[in-house]
Amino acid sequence: MYVKIVSKSAAFVSGPLARTRLVECGAKSPMWLPNRRVWATSPRVARDLIALCDAERIPVEFIDVSDDAEAVG
Repeated sequence: MYVKIVSKSAAFVSGPLARTRLVECGAKSPMWLPNRRVWATSPRVARDLIALCDAERIPVEFIDVSDDAEAVG
């Protein structure tokens, strides 16, 4: 599973069964972004997804660039 938090209001998720797990974590309707090949969701749901994957022992690659973007801009 790959999780990238890009801002205070957006996160990208991809990987096997990513959409199913997002819905399990409370995402009402994750949006598919075909150019990036990821599901867009909120950072809160993305963090819940990380916790779910940790409980199920699913490896997660996590990147948080939300602070980096604010420091530059």
